[in-house]
Amino acid sequence: MKNCMNRCFVGSFGFLALCLINVPHASAQQITGRYYPEKTDYLVGEPIVVIFEVENAGSATVQIGESSCSELNTGQFVVDHATPKRKFALFGCAGGTGGSCGGTIRNIPPGGKYQQRLLLEGNFELDSLGTYHIRAKRDQRITLKGVTESVSNLNVDSDFTVVLRSPTEDNLEKAYQPFIDDLHSRDFGTRLFAVRVVTQNPPPFAEPAILDLADDPAMRYTSVDGLKRLGTPAARTELLQMSSLDFPESLRQQAIPALGEIGNSEDCLAMLDIAAKNKDYTQIEAYVAAGSICKEQVVSILANLLPTANPPLLGGLAIALKNTSSRQAIPLLIDLLQYPDQSVRSAATDALSLLTHHKSKYPVEELDQAMQAYSQWSNWWRDSGATAPLFDPNQCVLSQLLP
Repeated sequence: MKNCMNRCFVGSFGFLALCLINVPHASAQQITGRYYPEKTDYLVGEPIVVIFEVENAGSATVQIGESSCSELNTGQFVVDHATPKRKFALFGCAGGTGGSCGGTIRNIPPGGKYQQRLLLEGNFELDSLGTYHIRAKRDQRITLKGVTESVSNLNVDSDFTVVLRSPTEDNLEKAYQPFIDDLHSRDFGTRLFAVRVVTQNPPPFAEPAILDLADDPAMRYTSVDGLKRLGTPAARTELLQMSSLDFPESLRQQAIPALGEIGNSEDCLAMLDIAAKNKDYTQIEAYVAAGSICKEQVVSILANLLPTANPPLLGGLAIALKNTSSRQAIPLLIDLLQYPDQSVRSAATDALSLLTHHKSKYPVEELDQAMQAYSQWSNWWRDSGATAPLFDPNQCVLSQLLP
């Protein structure tokens, strides 16, 4: 049947009700969805848990897919007047995520409910006292069990508020304790959610728990973000160990940029040693991280690598030079605009733009125009290099044309 009744119910937190449409051999299914906070009062620094709920008020069982990757829905929450999260552009401003995600199909019987606990997260920081208005939304795929062509999107759009109150170390630790206990749960889903909670913004007392995760082969990969956010000497030591050849390359490729984002100068020599011992993409990652960690002291080392590096490594060295925030890096990047490989020229152009907030009017896709860009950059640097300001390479802003 294709007829469908849509009704919208608004409760204390608000939720949207839809029905499954275009379902053959079945009556229309009334499906409701909403978000609401697990509690309305939290401490500053306490993880905020939100419940995503779908209710089946129809007469047939429906199915919903549950992803194991929180990264897929990081844009589902918007918080009014929250502090924007600082974004660290270790590899530049393009960004992106990789990897694969698992998932599970959940059945919702007639009269049944599906509930999923979510960690409130997104491009914001909730680090101050106050009352926050939150909007949560997603398009959720719903199917009728046993009828593969019965597909609909449940458009869920909810509003709610949470209050953040002043913490003490004791009551914040008490609020974390259930999640730290869940790190030892026999249920993998419960354990994985606890890992996400504890590693989101870990307080100092969570360090032992996160170090234990790093020593657990089943949870080692998921510990990396927590170690990065801790940034303590013990956490950095663990990340350096993960970056060694004793560990799989896939883990090294997570641990190395984590150290680059921490950017502690004490890790400079260790990161250069990691770069020398690795190859291909992992070596590129290590030099990019070294640029952030070592700053100006690594410029001469990177410069010595330029003449013999292949195009992929050269592109990585351009990003590494960007991360040094050094004035000495600018003429080296300008010289790379003459390189025959277009990808190298593009990497150098992006690095120059991030460091100077300028760009040439000449594109670098074709070598003849790239040479004009090289001349324009060279003239500008000759005339203004001594006084031109340089900027934090993580500030992704629109650049102005060179004069």
